[in-house]
Amino acid sequence: MTGTRSVYDVIPTRDLDKICRLQEQAVELENQAFILQAKAQDLRTRAEDIVTVYRIQVDKEGWDACRAEAKKQNMISWCCDPLPGQGVQA
Repeated sequence: MTGTRSVYDVIPTRDLDKICRLQEQAVELENQAFILQAKAQDLRTRAEDIVTVYRIQVDKEGWDACRAEAKKQNMISWCCDPLPGQGVQA
């Protein structure tokens, strides 16, 4: 026997086709994972930006003033935008 041997030479065409489809699915999932990781990182950055804004506000206005404003905002949102099952019932 001459030439090089490959395991792919002994795999039936049906299974070669299955291998090809599985590899294509794997590439597609890897692409989706990359996109989802980028979106997740964007969300983490946005969340950290919100925390940074409040840290700056606490440094500028003081903890007590910021805490009082947070309580005020919580009360407004409790009345105007209650969570499901909370607040005024019709």
